[in-house]
Amino acid sequence: MINRLILAINPGSTSTKFSLFEEEKLVFEKTLRHSSEELKNFERITDQFHFRKDLIMNELSERKIDITSIAAVVGRGGLVKPIESGIYKVNQRMKDDLTSGYSGQHASNLGGLIADDIASSLCCAAAFIVDPVVVNEELKAMITGKGGMVAYLGTNSFIEVCKMAENGDKKAQLIRNACSYQIAKEIGAMSAVLNGSVDAIILTGGMAYQDTNINEVKSMVSFIADVIVYPGEDELKALAFNGLLALDGKIEIKTYY
Repeated sequence: MINRLILAINPGSTSTKFSLFEEEKLVFEKTLRHSSEELKNFERITDQFHFRKDLIMNELSERKIDITSIAAVVGRGGLVKPIESGIYKVNQRMKDDLTSGYSGQHASNLGGLIADDIASSLCCAAAFIVDPVVVNEELKAMITGKGGMVAYLGTNSFIEVCKMAENGDKKAQLIRNACSYQIAKEIGAMSAVLNGSVDAIILTGGMAYQDTNINEVKSMVSFIADVIVYPGEDELKALAFNGLLALDGKIEIKTYY
């Protein structure tokens, strides 16, 4: 007998990550990368809705997943009104704010929209978002897709930036090195707060896949403590686990107003 399935969706600027869990057990996880060429014709982030949703549904179909067993679809929380952390059931007011970009345009806005659309097509599935990226603060346009690397190089993909640098692009090399410098500087600042008593430094996230970046950071901070590299993230697992807790009534499901 198949237990409840939880579909977790985490749309990023240049990728769509999603996974399927059977209760707490991972069934599969998928990361689809999107090139600038693929995304250039979409004027707004939310215009990518059907493109990204279809990719997810096609993957489920190819894997012959019985989608009628999906009990919850959990999306990464987007740029809604400033709210406290937690899990929220997707409602019409939230969808309106995600679609309009109430607090800005960001790929995470698609999380709740896609989750709701998939859940609505099933008879008994619930749609949630978890810990929106605007928890307790208002984010401005400069830090929601127009700042950082895209302001310098026209891409949010650190993979692309590293490839540009490796191919001899001097500006990309400068930006990549500046990124490593800033990361190392912040690690140093944190170690000072701890009076230098640091057990280990853990480098994680998508940027941790880039060896050149990691080696540069290591060269600057390894004197503080051992550096452990743990590429990737557990965001999808966290989304799915929160969805399971909500279904079991173990955590409060909050309402978005």
